[in-house]
This record gives sequence, structure tokens and C-alpha cells, in this order.
Amino acid sequence: MIAQTIRRTEIAGMKKNKLSDAAYYGLIILFALAAVRLHVAAGWTFPIPWPDEAVFVQQATAFQQHASLFTPQLNPARDILWMPPGYMVLLGGWFKITGSGLFAARSFSLVLTLSIFVLIAFLWKREQSRFFLLTLSGLFFLDRYFIIMGNVARMEALLLLGIVGALVLFDRGKSITAIILLLLLGLIHPNTVCFVLIGFFYLFLQVYYFGDELRANRFDRWLLVIAGVLVSAYLFYAALHWGDFISDMSYQFARKEKRYLIGSFATWSSRGAVCVLLITLVHSLMEKNRRLLLLTLFASAMWIVNKIGHEIWYQVFDAFAYLLVTIVVIELMNPARKKVLYAGLFLVALFVNTGLGMIESPKGYPYSMRWIDMRMALDVPYFTASDKQSVAQLLAKHRKEAEPLHVQFFPTADALFFQDLEDKTIRSVYPSSPESIFPPQRRDIFLLHVSLYLPRGWRSESDLRQIVYKAGIDSTNKPFLLFERDSTERWYFWHLEHKDGTTGSNEPL
Repeated sequence: MIAQTIRRTEIAGMKKNKLSDAAYYGLIILFALAAVRLHVAAGWTFPIPWPDEAVFVQQATAFQQHASLFTPQLNPARDILWMPPGYMVLLGGWFKITGSGLFAARSFSLVLTLSIFVLIAFLWKREQSRFFLLTLSGLFFLDRYFIIMGNVARMEALLLLGIVGALVLFDRGKSITAIILLLLLGLIHPNTVCFVLIGFFYLFLQVYYFGDELRANRFDRWLLVIAGVLVSAYLFYAALHWGDFISDMSYQFARKEKRYLIGSFATWSSRGAVCVLLITLVHSLMEKNRRLLLLTLFASAMWIVNKIGHEIWYQVFDAFAYLLVTIVVIELMNPARKKVLYAGLFLVALFVNTGLGMIESPKGYPYSMRWIDMRMALDVPYFTASDKQSVAQLLAKHRKEAEPLHVQFFPTADALFFQDLEDKTIRSVYPSSPESIFPPQRRDIFLLHVSLYLPRGWRSESDLRQIVYKAGIDSTNKPFLLFERDSTERWYFWHLEHKDGTTGSNEPL
């Protein structure tokens, strides 16, 4: 009789756990579907096609087509080495499956962002407060910073996926695998340095504070061999273009050095963040709580990356840092793991992070969101099939013989809408700064897209005049309005000619 009662209790407990797991997975799917819906709504306006995307997508396309990063649209004389090649290579591999283009590139970022969320959900799966933590994480992932990350062709989503993967590996006791993964992320972005240092610091604590004995298994050894081969391949590639590699990297570091780093840490909000991070770090160490210690260390690295980097795209690291440190504070303030207290702390976390702008206000969401003066499109689309047809007809009209037209677009990444015409009807060019990386090139056509959705600094009349002036276009030569749509979207074009009557211009924009 007692055995039967125990068996019934076990069966009831198993059913309850299965229902709880099903609800947990269902909540993950709901947040993932919401993220996909927001990605569709963000479209081409949140953000608009960005100059960085033009560079990375063109290099990825070159790798897809020729297994090389040499991209004549960017520099007809040499390879560009201002960033590690990992993102462009993987995106090129993605293009082999999906085909190249801005839509495919942004979809790649969405898949990576969703994968990050799944890993975070996996991290909380065994926690008693998992529903609270998952809901909080899901709300963070539906804010502007994560939506932007999942809708732009840049490497932040790939980098964060690797970082969170390393965090999960550390949490599961696979520290050697985690540190090798962090080292590999150096092939994606230099920001990895902060996380590698944090990883080695945690290994130090494991050995000398927690008393662990670290051993590499067979998988770790093979992974280390693979990492060594990949890093050696990159170093060999850089050595083949050593002068250009040093020049490009020097430009990147010099650009960072010009920024006022101390000012980022001197604000009251930064001082407050430092205090919270120090308190959670000390408390986690005193309690020897490995998970909370890991979350605090990774949150600290993410916060520092944003403060040092001074890039608009790094704001997502700040948001992630706030998510992790919020969860650490919730866990530290509820050592008894009481559900009622979890609920109260969850509501406080919602209130605080909404006030800080890390969780979006439900009022007018998602169209109320703003990021660098950009927003989601309402009734007027940024780019349509009819726009493409009109521009393509213009390009076909001005094409001479079999040689592609050299075309410069503004915004530069609008050229990605015409990738099917590349090397057939057109050869898009990207003269930019510095000229040592993106040199001036011959141009036959200049296309200017004036849109309602351009950031304020891009669409004012004076700024547009400056753009035209820098393009080497005679301002007395009346621009041609190709077409206007919805009273806000206008395309202008100039057919550029030298004084000797030949077409083309070498003046940089």
C-alpha cells in the first residue's frame, strides 16, 4: 500500500514536471515568434541599410562566390583587413545556402539572436525561478537594442552567441572548452579580449579559490587543434598582406584612441553601475556561488565593452549586462527561493529596467521605439519592387556595350538591393574614409535616395548638399529627379562626366 502511494506520488510529480517543461518551452516559442514578428516589422527602417552592412555583405558575397575576401567594389587593389574575417566567412557560408543579399544577411543575424535567447533559456532551465527569469530575459530581447542587433548585418549577434555559449559551458563545468571558444571568437571581433581575460580570471578562481582540478578531455584537445589551425590560417592570411594589415589595424586603433574614454566612466550612472557590479561580485565570491559569479563577471565585461567601444552598435552589450546583473541581484535578494518574493522582485526589476530604457514601455509598442532617430515604418515603405524596377530601367538605359556601369549609391548600403545586377549591369563602388582602405574609384552614375526614414543628420537640406558636393557633382547642374513616391521617398541621379566628355568621376564621397 505504501509502495503504491509512493509510486502514485512519483507519477504525479513526473506529470507535473512534464507540464511545467511544456509550459517553459511554450513560453520560449512565444518569445521567439514575437521576435520574428518584430524583425519583419523592423524591415528596412529599423535600422535603414547602413554603410557597415555594405562592407560586410560585399565581403561575404565575395567569399560565397570566390572563396576570397577580395572585393573590388570596396578596394580594387587589395584585400581589406580592418576586421577579423570570421563573420564574413560564416556569412558567406550562409549565403551559399540562402543566396546573397541584405535580406539574407539580416535573417542570419535574426537566427543568431534567437539562438542566443535559446541558450539563455537553457541556462535558467533548472532554476526554481525559471519562469520569472525567462520572462524577464524575453522582455529584454524584445527591446530596441536586441531588435536592432537581429536586424543588421554586423557581427555583434555572432559574437554574443559565442560569448553566451562560453558562459553556458563554464556554468556546466566545461571550462577548458569555454576558454578555447572564447579564444576562437578573436577571429570575429577584437572585443573578445575582454571576455578572454574574464575567462582566464574565472579559471584562476576555479583552481586557487574553489580548489578545482581542470583537465582537458579528448574533445577539448581536438577543439584546441582546430582553433590552432584556424588562428594560424588567419595569421598566414594577414602575413601575406602584412603592410595592409598593419595599416588597417592601425587606423582602427587610432580611431579608438581619439575618443574620451575617461568620460564614459565619470558619469553618476557609470559610478552606480560599478558599485552594483562590485557588490554582486564580492557577495558571489563570499557565498562561493559559481553561477552568480559567472553572470557578474560576464556582465562586467559586457558593460566595459560598451563603455570603451563608443560605438552605437555596442549598446546591446550594455543591455545584456543589465539583464545579467538584474538576475544576480534577484537571486542574491532571495536566498530562501520563495516564489512570492521572486514575484515581487520580478515586478521591481520590470519597473527599474523600464525606467532605464532596457525594457520597452507597452504604450505604442513597437512603433513607439526610437533608435538613433530611426523607427519602424508605418504606411510608407523604405524600398519597393517598383523602386527597384525604376532604378534598374535607368541603369539599363545608361549602360554602354557590355561593360557594367560604375554606380555609387547614397545611402551606400542601398546598393545591396541591386545585388542581382552586380557585375552584369552595374559595379557598385564604395568610396569612403579613410582612402587608404576605401580609395576613390571611377563612377558613372550617382544615385541619391532621400527618404523619410533617414536619420536627421542624413536628410537635412544642408547635409544633402554637402553629400552632393563631396561626390564631386557640379551643384549648378540641375539634379535629375528619377521619381517620387508617397510624397517622401525620392530618388535623384547624376550621370557624371569629365570635362573631356568621358564618363566617370574619381572624387571621393
